[in-house]
Amino acid sequence: ASFSKPSYQEEGDLFHFLLEKHYVAKIAAADYNIESIIELARNHATELDITHAETELGINLFREYVLFYQTESWIPEEVEVPFAYTLLEDESAGIKIILEGKIDLLCRESKTDLPLIVDHKRVARNYPYHNRDNQILAYSLVTGRRDFVINQIGEQKSYSVDKRLQR
Repeated sequence: ASFSKPSYQEEGDLFHFLLEKHYVAKIAAADYNIESIIELARNHATELDITHAETELGINLFREYVLFYQTESWIPEEVEVPFAYTLLEDESAGIKIILEGKIDLLCRESKTDLPLIVDHKRVARNYPYHNRDNQILAYSLVTGRRDFVINQIGEQKSYSVDKRLQR
């Protein structure tokens, strides 16, 4: 039997792809054309198990995101940062526990120079996060940064853009 991801994970994959290309271009200080990133995303979407309508919804959300945050104060440093961190190693017992993951974005807040960890979440509804969340704790441990931003991208049609895009 083959395994396929649920469509919301595939839609999240597409949105992460768009944001990755967006922030990589910002790091390169590129005055890029958003349409070139959108074309790359349409090509990427052909490898995903999502419909054309779902692809276009993601692209429209991305357009809204870029417009809404065009004056954001983040200075991106690294995008899609993989890590492997040894939590425990006991050679005598033959045990090694390694924490692995990938951080969406490391950046600095330009006004305060505060180093931030950013995790993008595409959501169907708003929900609260807790500071004892394992992902937040793991990323803070690995980076030595303590300020974590959940970059929530909501797709609720009845909400205004400022209610759907929250950090």
